[in-house]
Amino acid sequence: KALVVLGKASHDYLDEFGADEPKSYLMGWAHSVAGRMTAAQAEWQNALALVESHLASDSSNLHLLTLKAYLQALLGQKAAARETWKLRVELGGTTAPDAIEEIRVRILLGEPDDAIAVLLVRWPTMSLHDRSWDFSELRYAPEFAPIRNDPRIKSIIDEEVSRLEALRHSSG
Repeated sequence: KALVVLGKASHDYLDEFGADEPKSYLMGWAHSVAGRMTAAQAEWQNALALVESHLASDSSNLHLLTLKAYLQALLGQKAAARETWKLRVELGGTTAPDAIEEIRVRILLGEPDDAIAVLLVRWPTMSLHDRSWDFSELRYAPEFAPIRNDPRIKSIIDEEVSRLEALRHSSG
């Protein structure tokens, strides 16, 4: 269903509220979830080419560098992804990566223990707004599957579900 919906998008790059990535990045995830890894890799290669073309005119764009690191990791280019991530962090200055970005890149690099460590440190310091925004990704996004069953992560998810349920019941 996701592929059908994404196929109807008329632009190669989605730039709307809540979406700021190549359509092929999302299509790659849809193929991946469906078990079609060759198709996923092809979509992610297309997405990487699009991100790199955008970086050609905006080489210090932190979001594009983040996407590039994700895509390089997804394509098995781990050393390149680490270098891109390092550049993103260094160029960010006081604009540190969002916790969810750092966690995602660690998972995609095959470092689930590091991802969990980052989450356990950063989650308690996140604003309620950021937690609410990132919670759905932590709970549902396919790239977080490698850490989702860890008891510490399950605890965070369960606590957030309870908090949201309490809010829902108190509001009406």
